[in-house]
Amino acid sequence: MSNAVTNPLAQDFILRAPDDSTVFCKRDDAGVMGIRANTWAGAYYAWGVAQGVDRAAQVEIMSRLATGRTAEYVGDVQFPEISGRLGGGRMSDLDRFNRLVNHTAIAREAVSNLDDQMRTLIEAFVQGIRDGGKTGRLSPEFLVLGSPMDFSLEDCLAIPSFFGFTVDLSALDLCLLGMDLVEQLGCELARTLVPSLKIPADWLTPRAEKSSTPRTLNGFSEIGGGSNAWAVDRSKSVHDAPLFANDPHVPYSPMPPFWYPLSITVGDHRVSGLSFLGTPILGVGRTPGVAYGITNVMRDPFLLYRLKTTPSGYRVGGKTVPFVHRSETIHRRLNTPRAITFLEGPHGTIVPDFDTPDGLSLALNHVPVDTAAMMRGYHDVLESTSYETHVKALENISMGPLAWNWTFATSDQHIGHHVVGRFWDRGPKTPFVPCTPDEMEIPSVVPYSKLPQDTDPDSGMVATANDSRLDPDAVRTSAYYPPFRSDRAYERLKEAPQHDVELMRTVQLDHTCPPIGEIAQIVAEALSDATLSTDEQEARLLLENWDGSYGLDEAAPVVYSLFFDALLQQLLQKLPPALIQRARFHFKIQERVLHWLRGEDIEARTQYVSAHDDWSTHLVRAFQTGVARGYALYPSPPSTWRWRKFQSISLDHALGDIPGIGSLLNMGTIPFEGGPFTLNAAVSHVLPEGVAVHTGPVGRFIADLSDDETAWYNLCGGPSSNLLSPWRTSLFPGWVDGRLRPFPNPKENGGDY
Repeated sequence: MSNAVTNPLAQDFILRAPDDSTVFCKRDDAGVMGIRANTWAGAYYAWGVAQGVDRAAQVEIMSRLATGRTAEYVGDVQFPEISGRLGGGRMSDLDRFNRLVNHTAIAREAVSNLDDQMRTLIEAFVQGIRDGGKTGRLSPEFLVLGSPMDFSLEDCLAIPSFFGFTVDLSALDLCLLGMDLVEQLGCELARTLVPSLKIPADWLTPRAEKSSTPRTLNGFSEIGGGSNAWAVDRSKSVHDAPLFANDPHVPYSPMPPFWYPLSITVGDHRVSGLSFLGTPILGVGRTPGVAYGITNVMRDPFLLYRLKTTPSGYRVGGKTVPFVHRSETIHRRLNTPRAITFLEGPHGTIVPDFDTPDGLSLALNHVPVDTAAMMRGYHDVLESTSYETHVKALENISMGPLAWNWTFATSDQHIGHHVVGRFWDRGPKTPFVPCTPDEMEIPSVVPYSKLPQDTDPDSGMVATANDSRLDPDAVRTSAYYPPFRSDRAYERLKEAPQHDVELMRTVQLDHTCPPIGEIAQIVAEALSDATLSTDEQEARLLLENWDGSYGLDEAAPVVYSLFFDALLQQLLQKLPPALIQRARFHFKIQERVLHWLRGEDIEARTQYVSAHDDWSTHLVRAFQTGVARGYALYPSPPSTWRWRKFQSISLDHALGDIPGIGSLLNMGTIPFEGGPFTLNAAVSHVLPEGVAVHTGPVGRFIADLSDDETAWYNLCGGPSSNLLSPWRTSLFPGWVDGRLRPFPNPKENGGDY
C-alpha cells in the first residue's frame, strides 16, 4: 500500500489514507473511479487522489484562477474576442479581477472557521490531490508549462468562491453593458433596450466624450449559459417513485470537461455524481434516498457604487470616508510584474483604471459569504438519505459563495426546487446599475428562510432553467433567461402520463423551441408583402412552416439565425463596432428583440426603433442580409441548407493551439443540434463562417428513486486529461449519441470489495 499512485493508467489500486484507514479504488471500463472506504476521511483522500491522477493540470489552473496567479504560469496571453468567457481579455486582467474580489481572503477566513470534522476531511482531500498529482504531473500541460505549485487548503477553499462569483457574471456584464449603452444612447433609449436593469430616467448625465471600447472589469465577455433540472413525483413515474434529471451547462472548451464523475461508498453508504474540480463538492449527485442537482440562479452578487474619490478616500454625505490600501503584485511569465494597489472602503473596492459614464469611480462590493458553513452543508448532503436531512443541509449550503436553483427528489416521496445562496435584499424598484451611497444604502442579505421554495406542487412536477419562475418581480438579478426551456420541460413532461429513465432522457435531448418557431412564423407573415427574390421567397416559406426544431437536417434554423443576427446588428448600428459585437451576443439583448418580434411592448420598440428606421424596414433588410450571408456560405437554394453544416462544437484542449501537439490534444469539431433556448441547448455566437457553440450540456444526469442507489449519466469527454490515458475520451461516443451509463458501483467491482 502506498500514499501515491505510481501508474496513472492503473485500473485499480489500494491507498493508505491519512487516518490510517485502507481505501480501495477501481475504475470501470470507461475509467471512471469507484472508491470504497471505511471512513469519510479515507473517502475524501481517495477523492483527491483520483482528481490528482486524472485532472492535476485542471486543478492547477482552477486554483491559480481562484487566487489570481495564472499569468505567472501561462503568461499574459490575450484571448480571441470569440472564446467564451475569456473573450478579448488578458490573463493578467483576469488575475486582477480575482484579486479584486479577493477569493484568497474568503478562503483564509473559511480555513479558520472550519469545524474539526470538515477540516480533517478537506485536509485529507488536499493531501490526496498532492499525492495523486505526483503522477498527474506526467500530463502534457506540465511538460509544457513546468511543475505545479503546492496545492493548499486555502487553494481548495478559494475555488468554490471563484466558481460561485464567476458563474454569476452575467448580471455584472449586463450592468457594464448598460453603462456603455447609456453613454452612447442616453438613459431613455438604454432603458428601452435593457429594462431589467431598472435604469432610472434621470440616472446620470454622460460626459460628452464617449468611449469606443466596451467596459470590462476582467477581460470577460458574456457568453450566456444555462442549465436544466426537473423532477416528477411518484404519480407520474412508471415505478411509483420520483424521477430526477439535470444537465448543467458549462463551456465545452478547454477539454476535458469541467465535471469529474465518480462513485464513493463509505461502509454501506454509496454516493455517485459529478464533482467540482479541486474542491470536494459533489455538485450533482445521488445518495441512498436522494437525487439532486443545480441550475444557475443567475444571481447578481455584486453591489456597484459610483463614488466621488479623493486621494485619501471618497465622499459620502458631505464627509470623506478613508481608504484602506491593499497592495498586490501579479507576476507574469516572460514579462515584468504588474503592481496594483486596491483601495477599499465600506462600499467596496475601487476598480482600478475604470470610470463610469459621468466620470466617477466604480466600487465593487460582493455579498458576504461563509464558505466553511457551505462546505459543511455539502458534506451533510452526501450523508442525507431523506427529505428532512437533505433540506436541513441546504441552509448551510446557502451561506456560501455558490448560489443555485437547487432541485431534488427523494425516495420518501418528495420533490422540490429551492433557491439557495446569498442575495442582497434589493427592493422591487432598486436599480441594478451603480448608484451613489446617498442614493442607495448597503442593503442586508436575504435570510435563507425568506428565499423562495416550491415543494411537492399539485402538478406533480418541478422544472427550472435559469428563469424567474420563483422570482416574478426579478429582485435578485437583472439577468434571468426567458422561460422557454423550463416551459418546454413542463410541456414535454405533460405529454406522457408516466415516465421512466428513457422518457426523461428523451426530454433532455429535446431540440425544439416552439416560441422561436412562432416568432419565425410572425416574421414570415410580416414579409409576405415584401418584394423578395426567388431564394428569399423560399427562405420565407421555410420560416412560415418551421416549428422551432433545431435538428441537424433542418434548413429553417439556418435562415432564422442569420436573419436574427442581422437584425441585432441593424438595431445596434449606432454603437461603436466593438460594442455592437458585445451587445448582440448578450442573451438579454437577444431576449428584448424577441419580445419585440412577438409584438410585445410595442411602445418601447417604437421609441427605440424610430431613432434609426421603421420596424418593417428593419425586418426586410435584416432578412435579405441574412439570406445573402447564407448564400455566400452555401451557394445553393435555402431549402438545401442544413443545420449540421452551420453549427458545430470545437472540442479543444487548453494547449490545442500549440503547433505540433495541438492536433494530438484536440478532439475535433462536430455538428450539434439544438439552439440557444432549447433543452438540448447550444449557446453560441453567429460568426461569419457559421455558428460556434461554446456552452451546453457537457454532462447529463438522471436518477430513478425506486431503488436506493442507481443513477445514470454521460459526459462530453472522459475522466482523465492525461494524453496517454485510454480514458481521455472514453465517455465521448456515448455523449454524442445521448446514451446513458450507470455510475460504477464499488460494491460490485469484484476482488476484496
